Amino acid sequence: MGDQSAIDEVWSRLRPAGRPSGVDATSAAVRDAVRAGLLQAAVPLALAALRADPLAEVGADELAAALRTRGWDGDEIAAETLLAARSGTPTGRTEIVADLEMLGDVIGQQLGGYLELATGESWPTSIFDDGGLEDVDDDEFESDRWMDVPGDSREAWKDMADFAAAVEDDHVREVLQVAIEGRGAFSRFKSALDRHDTYWGDWHVWSSERQLGRARDWLATEGFDPQP
Repeated sequence: MGDQSAIDEVWSRLRPAGRPSGVDATSAAVRDAVRAGLLQAAVPLALAALRADPLAEVGADELAAALRTRGWDGDEIAAETLLAARSGTPTGRTEIVADLEMLGDVIGQQLGGYLELATGESWPTSIFDDGGLEDVDDDEFESDRWMDVPGDSREAWKDMADFAAAVEDDHVREVLQVAIEGRGAFSRFKSALDRHDTYWGDWHVWSSERQLGRARDWLATEGFDPQP
């Protein structure tokens, strides 16, 4: 089981505001991320380092191998992108600004939403239906400002089911599997994790990585890569 504070420390070095400078510090952050299972989260840092120096030893090859071994949605695309940067060859896709965390969250919602191309932010359909973004008119969705994002809440449910099945403790695994049956599965799953809170860190990594991977995979099917 992953320690939440240790995971948060690794995560902090992968986010844009906390990215380390220098080959050694970058390599350490990427390799720590691989050990923590934060593979998709580490891709932008490794990719940015390779763009600066394709020969830099920043753990990118180890990261690409770990992505291919895991094989979740978007992992092969991420590995391909890293190796393309290493070799200096294009992926054949166009780079756009995209917040993968926001995009992954929207993809996991039943009604989907929209990606704002200028900012890279994604918003669920419910935000617009409730008037949460007041400067947006219905006609704008036919413009070049937005990209329609499909959604499927079954993906988020499958994340919970797969996580529960992977838990080694028989009792906790059964508790989580029972929790996700029927209506209200998401809230019951979180309540079950509250009762077994040593698993929260592992779940945060699992769910985040699944969302990031789905976002990266969907963009690739549309012919895009997110800017690192």
